[in-house]
Amino acid sequence: MLNSFAGRIPRCARGFTLIEVVFALVILGASLVVLLGLQSSLITRTLRDESQEQALLLTRRLLAPLEAGLSSTNTVEITGTFQEVYSKIMPPGVSAQNSKSIEGAADPNDSFNITYSIADWKIANIDADVMRKVSVIVSWGKATADRTTTNYFIPVVPQ
Repeated sequence: MLNSFAGRIPRCARGFTLIEVVFALVILGASLVVLLGLQSSLITRTLRDESQEQALLLTRRLLAPLEAGLSSTNTVEITGTFQEVYSKIMPPGVSAQNSKSIEGAADPNDSFNITYSIADWKIANIDADVMRKVSVIVSWGKATADRTTTNYFIPVVPQ
């Protein structure tokens, strides 16, 4: 009876069969595909969030001179890059701070298209123009999600 067990390996010490290894690799591969897809989605969202943050900072830089009383509140509509819009709303002699960090490098703000407009805002049951609406639309891509719109209201000062 002892000789019958001499050439046999116990079942628990045999290892894995080929089908078990293939099945484990299929599960591992499928889980890696899912994780890489999530990683790609996360990177896309992060880039969109960074662009949106930069767009809001540009909007803030365009509205700051208006709040400080440095730019005109006359009715206007301007479209262009940040440098173009900023130079048109500021009085002569005041220039936009250059965001170029390296001589000759492209300005990162040039990838944003900006529409800046000031228009009269009518209030119901009031005949006089007492408010103006400043609208700043910053877009950086073709998708509708690649755009921010900021509306700012200012009182009209009687002259």
